[in-house]
This record gives sequence, structure tokens and C-alpha cells, in this order.
Amino acid sequence: MVASMAWINMFEGAKVVHLAKLSSDHCPLMLEFPQVLEKVQRHRVFRFEAMWVKDEQSKDVVQQAWSLDTAEGSPMFQVFEKLKHCRVSLIAWSKERFGKLASRIKEKRK
Repeated sequence: MVASMAWINMFEGAKVVHLAKLSSDHCPLMLEFPQVLEKVQRHRVFRFEAMWVKDEQSKDVVQQAWSLDTAEGSPMFQVFEKLKHCRVSLIAWSKERFGKLASRIKEKRK
């Protein structure tokens, strides 16, 4: 067994499929998961809102997020981490500053 009980409980119904070896002496494995994985959260796609640029606070939010310390790694990893900080900070700031825009827009259209 190569999985803990916690993993097995989280991904109930998952299967390991042994694939044919092609050019190696190793046999590749493929994990198959059931169609519905209710316990695993999916992240929504991040979209930068053009209206943020018009708000003077947005620049400060990005500058603060960009200046946060990141874990050691390659220069590309550092950029990736900084972008992640910016994404998280902008989402939190936007919710606080503008509220739930999508639902407000939907209401106005009715």
C-alpha cells in the first residue's frame, strides 16, 4: 500500500492503473478518480478587473503583496509566488472594497 488511510478516505473510489512500459524498465502508473470529488475544492479562475486600476488603493495592494517575502527558489518560482500573493491580496481587497460584484450586477440586470 502506498497511500495513508487519510488519503484513501479523501479519495474514496480512486484506482491505480498499471500502464504498459514503452521504452523503460519501469511501469507507469495512472491514478483514476471518480467523477465526483465533493471533498476537493476547486479554485476559481482569477480575472484581473480593469476597474481596479481606476482605484488608487489598488496600486498599494499590489505593491504590498509584491514586497512580501517568498520561499527560496528559482527566479521564476519567486515571480510565481509574488503573483500568487498579488492574486490573493487583490481578491481580498476587492471583496472588502466593492463587495460581491457579480451578484450586484446580476441584480441590476433583473
